[in-house]
Formats: sequence, structure tokens, C-alpha cells
Amino acid sequence: MTDIKFKKIKSSFNDPAIMNVFSGCVYMPTQEKLNKYADEYMGNESISIFGAFVSGHIAGVIAAEMIQEKMAMCRGIAVDTQYRRRGIGKQLIQYCYKTLNLNELHAETDDDAVEFYINCGFTVEKFFRQSENGEYARYRCIFNNEQHNA
Repeated sequence: MTDIKFKKIKSSFNDPAIMNVFSGCVYMPTQEKLNKYADEYMGNESISIFGAFVSGHIAGVIAAEMIQEKMAMCRGIAVDTQYRRRGIGKQLIQYCYKTLNLNELHAETDDDAVEFYINCGFTVEKFFRQSENGEYARYRCIFNNEQHNA
């Protein structure tokens, strides 16, 4: 297994290489949309951003917002395509969970990523949202102490 280093990256979240990785979790990413995320996340004191680095290169990013004491909402997680299927996403979740001293980490996702959350140990509940194009499935995901074998 490759040596992975984790660190806080909030102050450099708008770095092009980091934003390129983060774009993997943004629906139809544009530079304008990514800049908006960078401004919002870097300016919000309740959001923490962590990076996973392999040989000094950014391999993955997670952003989590504290919503209550010991409870956070994952605002985005992405792993660079060349580093996927190596457990980096799962390790980012575990690092975030431990570093923020959480009892629960929440996420909301779609059909494309729900299996990732299940494989990371989240409990998942399906629900439906309405849009102008009709109904679509979403998933509430929760990772907590009872499920976490640290």
C-alpha cells in the first residue's frame, strides 16, 4: 500500500490541483461553480477541509461542516481518478471523523455514490426529491460511533 499523508488544506483549498480533484464531487463542474465553493468553504469557520497526499500529490479531498457538537455533514468528498479503488476515500472519512472528534458524520448522495458510502460503513436511507424533471432518488448516509471500529 502506498504511503498516504493526511493534512488540513483549507487555506489552500482554491489551489488548482486541489480544486481539480474536488471537482469530481461537483455536479457539472465549471470554474465559476468551483470558485464559488472555494470562497464559501474557505470563508466558513465551521467547515474543515482535509487532503490525502500520495508522494506529495493531492489524491483526495473531503470537506465537512460542523452542524452540532460532535456532528458534521460531509459537504464533498472526491478522489482523483488515478488513485481510486485504493481505500483513500474511506481513509479520508476515517481521518475526518477522528480529527474532528465526531460521534456522527452525515452525507447526502445519489445513485452514483451510494455504494461508496455503504462500503465505508454508513447506514443509508433512500428518499425522493422533486424537480422540474420529475422525482429522483437521494440517500441520507450516517456514520457513527456504533458502526465505527476505530
